[in-house]
Amino acid sequence: MNENQRSVSYYSIESSLFFGTALVSFLLCVVFRLPLLIRGGAAALGYLNLSLILYLAFLFLSAFALPVSVARLVSARMERKHPADAVRVLRSMIIAATALGAVLTLFFWLLGPWIARLTGISYSGRSLRLMGPALWLMSYLGLMRGYYLGRGSTVLGSLSVVLEQICGGIASLILSAFFIRYGEKAELLYGQTGYVAAYGAEATVLSFSLGAVLALFFLWILSRLGGGVIQEANEGRRMESLESVHRSIQRNVIPAASTVLLLGSIFLFDNLIFTPKAASIYGEGLETAKILGSFSGMLLCFSIPVFGVCGLFCGILPGLRIAALQKNGKLLRRRAKSAMKFSFLFALFCFLLLFVFSRNLSNLFFAGEDTHLMQGLLQYGSVFVLFMAPAMAKCGVLWGLGHFIEPVKNALMALLTHLLVLVLAMVILKLEMFAVLLACLVSAGIFWLLNTLTLMYCLHLRRDLRRGLILPVLCAALSGLLLYALLYLLGLLLPEAIYNSRILSGLLLVLLTVAAFAVYLFSLAFTGAIRREELTDMPLGLFLYRFAAGAGLM
Repeated sequence: MNENQRSVSYYSIESSLFFGTALVSFLLCVVFRLPLLIRGGAAALGYLNLSLILYLAFLFLSAFALPVSVARLVSARMERKHPADAVRVLRSMIIAATALGAVLTLFFWLLGPWIARLTGISYSGRSLRLMGPALWLMSYLGLMRGYYLGRGSTVLGSLSVVLEQICGGIASLILSAFFIRYGEKAELLYGQTGYVAAYGAEATVLSFSLGAVLALFFLWILSRLGGGVIQEANEGRRMESLESVHRSIQRNVIPAASTVLLLGSIFLFDNLIFTPKAASIYGEGLETAKILGSFSGMLLCFSIPVFGVCGLFCGILPGLRIAALQKNGKLLRRRAKSAMKFSFLFALFCFLLLFVFSRNLSNLFFAGEDTHLMQGLLQYGSVFVLFMAPAMAKCGVLWGLGHFIEPVKNALMALLTHLLVLVLAMVILKLEMFAVLLACLVSAGIFWLLNTLTLMYCLHLRRDLRRGLILPVLCAALSGLLLYALLYLLGLLLPEAIYNSRILSGLLLVLLTVAAFAVYLFSLAFTGAIRREELTDMPLGLFLYRFAAGAGLM
């Protein structure tokens, strides 16, 4: 194997590691919350709505934005043989995270119940009060992941993401069983419903903190087993002033974190604007929580592909940075185009699954309840994934090129557009929940468009419409038609009670997704929509190339 092949193989393996761990960890996050949905139903997710939005925003922040930006600062200092300066960067940000975490904890503890009453779901105040410590711990976790990633320990950060979800999921199962029992007693004592769902949501928020604590402990243990990298770094001499460190943090870390928080605030504003209106229509408490539960279920489904794409750009950033430092424009454009094409192909496949499996996903979440609202949200809102997943990939490429300010501006423009469309759609068109959906689609499209234009200006990229758009859409349409025909046939043959059950819905999701992916991959290779050099640069590309070559397609 020559040097170029070895570089391509390592690049593909690293991107596969990050993409795979990101996708698996978020799937685990959803799977471990299914028992809560079985017992608490849509209301449990509704009471968790505000906390879930905050958790998802900080999960993206701690798993991707902070590690990427911190790793850039740490790796630059390690390349200059200044390990003590890298530790100074980490310690400066830990001090800032400590101050910010203390403020967040105090804010949610004091104002959480008031915010919950303002939105018309007062029972969610208990869970919202506990979010401060969870966000505090997750910020530490993101900084430590970035530090180890900057020192070249890519496996530590990836494994900690998976471990956080496994530990948090197990804690959620145990705590939910304990808290739900108290919720049942509270309902019998006070003669009111809703305590089971509210207590279950509170247990889930506690599991967020436990997952972050155990992941931090895991990183610390591995650091000690590896000889204590911080102690080793302290032996070096500091060459950089504290003012220079702070300027670097302001140019890199703060813009990356601001981009994620601005995008997360889109859904936060949706909650604060729409929920009081929903409470005035459906009544405060349980009914409004059920409406918000459908929105939370949609948000979880949409986060899976976006989370996977964010894992992808974490894996490609070292390769992009190396190509940029070598001033190898051809290699830089090749890797950027490969990442963006993979994100589009992956988003197209996920859009297909969300649209076709809308009924099965709704039954998996809320079997036995009215799932029509979530089905409609998944079908009409699946376009959101087509825009947001490639937009996040482009955002990651811009970060890899050192452009941290432009994504912040684009995210701010998307947020302002979202608020404008949301108010107009609610006041003039009277669309209620679908006003939120329309605003999300428009803001995702704006963010994708602005990132695309920025990247075209930076790299002077041109897109092949035939191979990059038309053929993939036709291949996805073929897979979608086959999926729809199979599901329609099964719906005719099986009794409705069996077809709508959680067990069968889960089995169909797994088995038919594998079949649809095989058809999608074969059609992409057969039509020439994806070539060998493109496939080998993508996550799992070497494995998929051998699979396609064995079938005689490449």
